[in-house]
Amino acid sequence: MSSYEENARLRLEILRQLAQTPAGYMQAETPLFNSVALAMCPDPTRADFTAALARLEADKAILCETTPYRGKLYTITAYGRACLADALN
Repeated sequence: MSSYEENARLRLEILRQLAQTPAGYMQAETPLFNSVALAMCPDPTRADFTAALARLEADKAILCETTPYRGKLYTITAYGRACLADALN
């Protein structure tokens, strides 16, 4: 599998994990990384994961908030849900 395909698969898995959280819930970065790593084989590197988050945020598929206590928190947007639905169909 090419690097591009691996990155696309990683972004899709991030969207899938965020779509499973309750509406309005923001997922912290480390637990999100852990759940994505459990779902993928081989595990993504932390650098690839961070790059995928940045790409999804730039594409407006996810939102990020930074808090002083929990660090970066992520949630999926309506556009992200639409991208996930397209990819799964």
